[in-house]
Amino acid sequence: MGLSYVLLLTAFYVDNGRNLPLWRELPQWAFWVLPSAIGGPIIVYTLLRHPLARERRASGQRRHA
Repeated sequence: MGLSYVLLLTAFYVDNGRNLPLWRELPQWAFWVLPSAIGGPIIVYTLLRHPLARERRASGQRRHA
């Protein structure tokens, strides 16, 4: 879902970015890159903090210890 949202924002800014006050002053490549540059780390952070991911890491550490 997070990736879908980032793609939706990218499409929105590519299509409408030149009409928005702050985005109007940015170069065209920024409309393509900024949503992914901001959303990507948020998605990774969220996935790593999910309880199932922590449980898997904890069980993997116990096995190797």
